[in-house]
Amino acid sequence: MSIGLAFGNRASGPYKTPMRVCIVAVDEEPSTFRGKDGTERKVLACAVSDGCKVVRVVCYASNLFGRLKVCQLPYL
Repeated sequence: MSIGLAFGNRASGPYKTPMRVCIVAVDEEPSTFRGKDGTERKVLACAVSDGCKVVRVVCYASNLFGRLKVCQLPYL
């Protein structure tokens, strides 16, 4: 599955089919997000590419922040 196909389906949430992407940029620091229930959570934004398109992705799992690293090209 490509980014173009995923966005063409207009689906939201986790996709059932995995995508092979490369992280091309990561925010320096997490941002604070306040949910509808008033709880604060940390989020980290990054940009990913499949070689044709680049999209912004928000990671809500703070335990994964350390794993989000910019990849070395070529990645595909």
